[in-house]
Amino acid sequence: MKELSLKIDMTGLKLSGDDKSKTPVELVSIVIQNIVLSWAASKRGLSESDRRKFYKIVDLLEKAVEEKLESIELEDSWWGFLRKCKREGTMMPDKLLRRVETLIDDVKDD
Repeated sequence: MKELSLKIDMTGLKLSGDDKSKTPVELVSIVIQNIVLSWAASKRGLSESDRRKFYKIVDLLEKAVEEKLESIELEDSWWGFLRKCKREGTMMPDKLLRRVETLIDDVKDD
């Protein structure tokens, strides 16, 4: 199991529209989902096993938002999937994405 922090520093982020009213955990959740969806789009979708991993990750993120958790624990296979999506996905860089990528990079492989 890997523990992923959902805390980011909001200082200097220029958010627009609905994003201004979102909590840091909500923003991290959205960005993580977008990382996976961006990778999936480049692969023309997800296999059934990858879809199941995505659903499990989304369920954890939704729970974190509801319960205002500061971190989540991901099973190793879900963690590997998320790392692969981050590494191979193509996304437009911005400060929020950079901070979420740093959260992912900060998790140490045992």
